[in-house]
Amino acid sequence: MEENTEQKNLSDMLILLVEDNISNQKVASRYMEKWGAKVDLAENGLICLEKIGSKEYDLILMDLQMPEMDGYTAAIEIRKLNNPKMKSIPIIALTASAFLDTKAKVLEAGMTDYISKPFVPQELYQILKQYYKKK
Repeated sequence: MEENTEQKNLSDMLILLVEDNISNQKVASRYMEKWGAKVDLAENGLICLEKIGSKEYDLILMDLQMPEMDGYTAAIEIRKLNNPKMKSIPIIALTASAFLDTKAKVLEAGMTDYISKPFVPQELYQILKQYYKKK
């Protein structure tokens, strides 16, 4: 498995990380910034909805279990917005759940894909790269 971070390039990618756990925020942000992405943080789904109204993100990395508004509800609300970009923006679920029905629930809520926590850096990079469209 190739781990040379110098080769990884997500420059110009703007990611909204929606995660209430500070440790998870720091770890994920550190990797994504190392790969050249710009990362904004939202501690829950309500803050996520505020932030997407003021900036044009390339991708949303969404925790599922958060206070105020969970990731499922936030994704449903994002997809309901009267904005064509919000109907198609990649929303990647971050989940610690090992249950098989989690993937079905994630897709049913309108999310694009998911990655398990704790994530393997290479897997996170691959999923971000998969949905990254250079500007």
